[in-house]
Amino acid sequence: MYDKRVKIFIAISLAMLLMCVLRLAQMQLLADSQLQDEITRLKLQRGSSRQLKTVRGRILDRKGDVLAADAPRFQVCISYQLSSFLDDRVVEARRLKASEKEANPSLVDFYNEIEAKRNQLNEVIIPGCVKLGLSEQEVRSEIKVINDYMWNQRAFQAWRGGTPDPNLLAKYPDIRSVPLSKAMADFEERFPDPNERLRRVANVDDLREMEKPMPLLELKTDDDIFAAQLE
Repeated sequence: MYDKRVKIFIAISLAMLLMCVLRLAQMQLLADSQLQDEITRLKLQRGSSRQLKTVRGRILDRKGDVLAADAPRFQVCISYQLSSFLDDRVVEARRLKASEKEANPSLVDFYNEIEAKRNQLNEVIIPGCVKLGLSEQEVRSEIKVINDYMWNQRAFQAWRGGTPDPNLLAKYPDIRSVPLSKAMADFEERFPDPNERLRRVANVDDLREMEKPMPLLELKTDDDIFAAQLE
C-alpha cells in the first residue's frame, strides 16, 4: 500500500515537471509565441533606470495661499581637490612634502601638477564662471571662501590630534566647542615652526567634506542653465 502511494506521488510530480518544461519550451523556443514580445520588453527594462519626481508638494494657509513650494535649484560646484591649488598654504604644504622625498622627480612632478591644475582653474573654470555672469574677482573670492573654510576645518583637526592644552579644554563642554581662534593660538604655541604646522594640517586629508562638491555659484535663469551645459 505504501509503495503504491509513493509511485502515485512520483507520477504526479513527473507530470507536473513535464508540464513546466513544456511551458518553458513554449515561452523560450517558439518564435510565434504570444509571450515573446513581453519577454523582450522585460529584458529591455532590466537594468534600465528612470527618474522619479520628488516633489514634496505645496504648503498652503487656511485661505489657500501658497506659503512654501518646491522650486528647482541648479548650482555650479567645484571640488576642493581642485580649488585647493589656488590656496598658497596647501601648495606650500605639498611642496614641503615633495621636497622631503629622496627622489628628485617628486619635486618636478609637484611643480608640473601645480602648473597643470592652476592652468585648468585660470583658463577653464574661472572664465567659464565669468560667462555665467560673475566677475573674475567674484569667482576668485568664492573659491577663497571655500579654501579658507576647508583649511580651517583641517587645521582644527590637526590641532585636535596634537595633544591640545588640557587647561584650554577644561573651559569648554567638549573639544568641538573650542573656538577656532583659541584652538589656533594653542596650535601655534605647541608647534612654533610654521612649516611643522603646515605639514600637520596637510596630513589631515580624510575629512568627508573634502570629497563633496562645493557650491560655487547658483544658476538662476534658464539661459544660465543652458550656458552651463554648453560649457
